[in-house]
Amino acid sequence: MRIALFSEAYSPQVNGVVTTQRKLIPYLRSRGHQVLLVVPRYKSNEQSTDVVEFQALPLPLYPEMPVILPHWKFHVQKLAQVEAFEPELVHLMTWGVLGFFGQKWARRNRVPVVASYETDIIHYLGYYGFGLFKPQAWRYLRWLFNNCSRTYVPSQETKEFLEANGICRVEVFDRGVDCSCFHPAKRSEPLRKSLGVAPGDVLLLYVGRVSKEKNLPWLLRWFTMSSPRWPNVRLVITGDGPLRRRLIRQFAHPQVIFTGWKQGEELSTLFASADIFALPSSTETLSLVSLEAMASGVPVLAMNAGGVRTIVEHDKTGLLANCREEFGTFLDRLVEDAPFRSQFGPNGRRSAESKTWAHAFEYLENSYEQVLSEGGGH
Repeated sequence: MRIALFSEAYSPQVNGVVTTQRKLIPYLRSRGHQVLLVVPRYKSNEQSTDVVEFQALPLPLYPEMPVILPHWKFHVQKLAQVEAFEPELVHLMTWGVLGFFGQKWARRNRVPVVASYETDIIHYLGYYGFGLFKPQAWRYLRWLFNNCSRTYVPSQETKEFLEANGICRVEVFDRGVDCSCFHPAKRSEPLRKSLGVAPGDVLLLYVGRVSKEKNLPWLLRWFTMSSPRWPNVRLVITGDGPLRRRLIRQFAHPQVIFTGWKQGEELSTLFASADIFALPSSTETLSLVSLEAMASGVPVLAMNAGGVRTIVEHDKTGLLANCREEFGTFLDRLVEDAPFRSQFGPNGRRSAESKTWAHAFEYLENSYEQVLSEGGGH
């Protein structure tokens, strides 16, 4: 197959879509497929014959996320490069302007289209003051996705959410985790010491975007209020985003550490060195970071909302809170009760071992082939 992947999410961004890309593209090429990646232009990235880069500008509310210039005429030469590739299938990995161009181009050229919904944009709108525009957003998403042969989502909860709002032909495309990369054996006492965590102390970790929809201000407020009771606890916030600088100023505290983004061995060592992974967000379509924490043998505390429920089994691999107050109660117990905390790690590791990227991508490859065999009809 010749597959064109359209995605606003692209390196150097760090998120679930980019993680999936980095795993999916080598898998498809190893299977003999040709892949063209259609993405925003980042000056920091090297040119590649396998990548078509569209002109983009930083999004004011979210500078890390570029916006493709929203007129066809700006991208005529780039679209000609896509046409020269002669894709047999277009996969819209994101839903924004680039997804719109991918859909329009594919319809004009009668190329089958599939799409992904991995970012809960509908709920994000409320966090950024655009809640009134949800009806317009739904109209656009229904047009975009209902003109696709398949829309892939990472969890059953997200599938049901889209279907309840008029999206057809939705399939769950599961995700995996690299259990050799994320492993309890990578726990590092020197790393813990460098973060001010003494033997017997507790390292509470968050990994992900530092943005409004992640509910980090609430977690930080709770932690700083509780810190007099928890002199032996350190909260480490790993990631970046539009709120990071403000939160550093607002919650300057000796027990709170912002590390910025970590990747590769640094990230896997940090995960394994934690005692609790805390995810206060209620807008997750799946939560790959929860899988990475479980693979690292670390208990997960998350909100009982969205796709994270697909990952975390309450009272077995972690804890799911139904409200902020319950989240705080669970956090208290995990911090203060080491034997209670320790029971979740082995269960989480066993659960993560059943989630492989190879299995997930085999499913997606088969789905691609079914779309082509159907002629892309819908």
